[in-house]
Amino acid sequence: MSAEDGRTSEMSAIRLCGALTLADSVDIMRVYVYKIKSMMK
Repeated sequence: MSAEDGRTSEMSAIRLCGALTLADSVDIMRVYVYKIKSMMK
């Protein structure tokens, strides 16, 4: 395994964490919007 491979896998891990964070943010936003809609009824 070369240094180049290590850098690539590191980038993949960062990208994966970014994707997970984005998914979490979307879920949080959905819950937030749902709560606001419930209050407005």
